[in-house]
Amino acid sequence: MLRTIVVIAAFVSATFSANPLMTKYADMQSPCVKQCADKLVNVSTSIDFTKNTNFGQRFSHLDGICRNISVARQCVNDCKVSFNMFDMKAMKVMCVEKTLAELKTHQSCYDGKSKVMNKICDKRCGGKIEDTETKLKHIVNASKTTAEDIEASMTAAADACELSKCHARCSRDTYSLLCKESDPQASAFLQKYIEDILKAVSDDFTELGMRSVLKAIMPKQCHYIFRPAAFFKDLPESEENDAGQGALAALFQNPQ
Repeated sequence: MLRTIVVIAAFVSATFSANPLMTKYADMQSPCVKQCADKLVNVSTSIDFTKNTNFGQRFSHLDGICRNISVARQCVNDCKVSFNMFDMKAMKVMCVEKTLAELKTHQSCYDGKSKVMNKICDKRCGGKIEDTETKLKHIVNASKTTAEDIEASMTAAADACELSKCHARCSRDTYSLLCKESDPQASAFLQKYIEDILKAVSDDFTELGMRSVLKAIMPKQCHYIFRPAAFFKDLPESEENDAGQGALAALFQNPQ
């Protein structure tokens, strides 16, 4: 789901030619940066723990993923662009050495129970996260940056976000049950790790000046990106989360 939000953010940024986010978007499209990113095949999928809940597979590859991110970070630095996506806080938080060491203590639980957990949660949540992500990707790729296209993207994003929350909560609860005797802390670590990444993503959006735009257009089902604790627990909606009706139309009528 993190990748979903980034895709939509780039899509919206590209809609407004005078938007300051375009500079960062242009940096990401430069040939030099693309060469760096091409070295990391499927990394965006691998690091998106809210997109695919096969944590055994994801976590077992995390050391290699973090090494590749470090290489890509230096590669983009050498491109001399103003924005380096691999230098974002979220990319660093997920690769803290102390956290990776603690993760290894829970690896046996994640490796041994992921298939059972996925089967349980696919049934409980009524679908696979990958299916809704694929649907959203097709909508975004086929769109022509009109208000109707973005509205369709937001509807698909709302479905994906809702399913992601269901899977996250089901995964935590299922690991807690399946690893109750062998590793009672595995589910708590999983929740904190993902919440820490989500908080870092939220901080990155704030620093990039994307927070207010995203809050105005993202469906409320996805607002956990601004309140990470809401990913695993229903919270009362705050006034901050009420973006107001018509915000999307206003953006199209008055692009800055």
